Amino acid sequence: MKGLIYLLKTTTKNRILKALKKPGTFLWIVFIIAYFLFVIGSLKDLIENLHVGNPNGFTLIVSFGIFSLLPANIITYAKKKGLLFTQSDVHFVFPSPVKPKLVLINAKLKQILFAFLFHIIIAIMGVIYFHISIVNIMLYSVVAFVVENVLETCIMLLLYGNEKLTEKQIAMFCKSLYFIIAVLLLFGAYLFIQYKASWKVIELFLTHPVIQCVPIIGWNIAFLRLLILGPTTVNVVCTILYCMSAFLLFILAYQMKCTGEYYEVAITFADDYAVRVARKKKGQVAFSYKPKLIKAKVEYKGKYAKAIFYRQLLEYKKNRFFIFGLNSLISLAAGIAIAVFGYFSYDQISAFHVFVIPGVSAYITFIFSGYATKWSKEISNPYTFLIPDSSTKKLWYATLIEHIRAVVDGVLITIFAAFTLHLNILQVLLTILIYVCLQANKLYLNVVTDAVIVKYLGQIGKQIFRLFFQGTIIAICAASAIITGAVFGIEIGYSIMIFISVAITMLLAVIASKIFENMESFE
Repeated sequence: MKGLIYLLKTTTKNRILKALKKPGTFLWIVFIIAYFLFVIGSLKDLIENLHVGNPNGFTLIVSFGIFSLLPANIITYAKKKGLLFTQSDVHFVFPSPVKPKLVLINAKLKQILFAFLFHIIIAIMGVIYFHISIVNIMLYSVVAFVVENVLETCIMLLLYGNEKLTEKQIAMFCKSLYFIIAVLLLFGAYLFIQYKASWKVIELFLTHPVIQCVPIIGWNIAFLRLLILGPTTVNVVCTILYCMSAFLLFILAYQMKCTGEYYEVAITFADDYAVRVARKKKGQVAFSYKPKLIKAKVEYKGKYAKAIFYRQLLEYKKNRFFIFGLNSLISLAAGIAIAVFGYFSYDQISAFHVFVIPGVSAYITFIFSGYATKWSKEISNPYTFLIPDSSTKKLWYATLIEHIRAVVDGVLITIFAAFTLHLNILQVLLTILIYVCLQANKLYLNVVTDAVIVKYLGQIGKQIFRLFFQGTIIAICAASAIITGAVFGIEIGYSIMIFISVAITMLLAVIASKIFENMESFE
């Protein structure tokens, strides 16, 4: 184990030293600090508006995190996908004379270190924003950190390294856990209907004795409530069961025989992870699964640069969900969330209801502006530059299908929320237009960064520049809307925001088409 700890320590040190030699690292540090300060600064107002700035509110938020994350972690361990193994682990750690259990614990230790930092942040926020006494928060941070990680590590060993469990048994275990979660969600839906769809249902659900009595997950919540809020009959009993289960699982994990049969699965995971890292370095979204393709065909109409569009269309038709992807799912979820928010809080936001969807759209676009688009993949193909057509047409047809996807995603984020926010037809169409402009700005910024910025700042600097410039555009539109809205009224402010969005999009399109004339493909 000493050798593994030395390896972890040395690897971490070398990665830090290597990162500090890259200029892009300092840009990322500045951006992360600025973003963290922004979130911390706005967190106080959010907590006050939600009336959760007290110990009970702290337990609700942490309980929600436990309920959301812990079942997912257990399922990933059961599927042998919850630990990170790299190519260096495959070639150096696996063949070494180290017990397979210790290899698993070493991989889990990396997660525990991040959990330790996260617990420190939670403790600081608990004292500052939720007014929890230092003694209570220290007790929770230390005791809960130890018990949670011992229990989760033992569960990981028993699921990941257990050689007696068959694939059928593991599948049954996962389905059972899914069933339990589904029953709990149905119970939450029952409470939601029973208590007239109030936000208080979330508190009632997470504090309900039934939830606290759920093994492991609920017992963890009861353990939290005992340390922060004090003893009750339910949380005392559940805490005892929680600690006893941690002790029992520790004994079972210690006695379990593990000879390293999981190495084969871990090697496959390491290969997939290496591919995902390579995709991530190019700014592409790296999924942990391989999409299933179907047979498809397309009729090519037109010639020259139009061939780019039809080739992309053929690629999307091979996908089971066609042009719908992760952005579509996020847009739909955001639209439903906005609709629910508007249903309960329209009176509070009626003065600026037309800005709610554009605000959320801008935030989503900003968060994902660092990722590559279809255009970044297109310029890696040499034939794009060999097609005898103008750069403007090449750029248009290479990004056309992305504009179509933006329209579809704009409809998804708008259509449901439009009813509860009381938007008329014109406002709905203009809201979709704003979303399309935001996505188009991201596309054309990619052209600029791929042609110019990457030569000087590299891939990381390119992504930071995208984030910064996209944020600047959003800030300009928001500031113009706020200022003109305050002076001339909400309708004028909304119109000015749309005008500036369209103008910036057209300007970026012209700049991008000019830059594309001198662009060269790169890996």
